[in-house]
Amino acid sequence: MTSVETLITDAFEDLVIQSDEAPIEPSEAKTAIRALNQMMSKLASDGINLGYTKVNSLDDEVTIPEGAIDGVIANLALRLAPKYVSGPVAASLVKAAKEGYETLLNIAVTPGYLSFPSTLPIGSGNTDYGSTRTDFFPEEESTVESEQSGSISLESSTEEA
Repeated sequence: MTSVETLITDAFEDLVIQSDEAPIEPSEAKTAIRALNQMMSKLASDGINLGYTKVNSLDDEVTIPEGAIDGVIANLALRLAPKYVSGPVAASLVKAAKEGYETLLNIAVTPGYLSFPSTLPIGSGNTDYGSTRTDFFPEEESTVESEQSGSISLESSTEEA
């Protein structure tokens, strides 16, 4: 796990405002922690939920997947830039933040399975010449599988008196 201190130090290094050896000032820590919590809340509200737990101090652990760390660092640095950098931000940081955001999106969002009705045409150009396929999507199986017999049949809803 990565600590908040490591994450914030790396973000400040990306902004070229702090070296690795220099300690984070309390005011900088407070600002960066607040920005981190706000950024992760915004990502979660946008549907990019990485399992982040709100942090309060530099000693807290960041509860996100390891693959998301670089993306969070770059985006946090970009979010902190207006407060600490006078002038334009490096193009490499903007590129890293964009690529990091795409990585966060890929980690957090899993596309679902789509099922199309058999009455929906596949569309022109989507069949092979000489193919035995029809021009419509295939029929979905109508049985529901169970653990014991392999399928579940419908039960009668009439009650005997």
